[in-house]
Amino acid sequence: MQDNNKNEILITDEDALKYEAAMRYMLAKLDLINTGLSDELGRKAASNISGRVKSIESIKNKLRRKNRKITGKNVHDVIKDIAGVRAVCFFVDDLYKFHEQLTYHSDITILKVKDYIKKPKKSGYRSLHLICRLDMPFAGQMLHTTVEIQLRTNAMDYWAELDNQLRYKKENESSTQIGKKLKSYADEISSIDKKMMKLRNRISQL
Repeated sequence: MQDNNKNEILITDEDALKYEAAMRYMLAKLDLINTGLSDELGRKAASNISGRVKSIESIKNKLRRKNRKITGKNVHDVIKDIAGVRAVCFFVDDLYKFHEQLTYHSDITILKVKDYIKKPKKSGYRSLHLICRLDMPFAGQMLHTTVEIQLRTNAMDYWAELDNQLRYKKENESSTQIGKKLKSYADEISSIDKKMMKLRNRISQL
């Protein structure tokens, strides 16, 4: 992969394979945690688990947003979520259970926690982001790389996907009003998340 403007290789083919391997390794970890939590809770903890490796264009755009030059060095020094995985859960407290379970894995070190649930972004975006260092065997050696884990409820994921689809609409003259609407909907969805958790607790006591 390379920056066509500067003809500089940003991610080598070998690095691309490593990010893909790290993503798949972390997916297996989340699947394992989901199986254990689901057994413990007596219900499914996560409704969906997925992963992706950031595209080169997405990497460039992120560097631009951070006002950093598009160089191979900055890709590796600045972008910590080239490999990413996501677990979408039914209830808010399940997200924190996933977080707790991840701390028990010796090959995962949580480097940074961004809790956009307790402190949402101005847009209304809510999610729990974990930047982790993953130590895993790869091609006869130990691979050390960073992976981002996103933990969301189904409601949070629904809003985030719609916000992403409508993002281009927010760039016109009505952007302020559209942004306010999306923020208010995010607050409503958060309220429903809390109500559903309370209802689940009431049902469990019957």
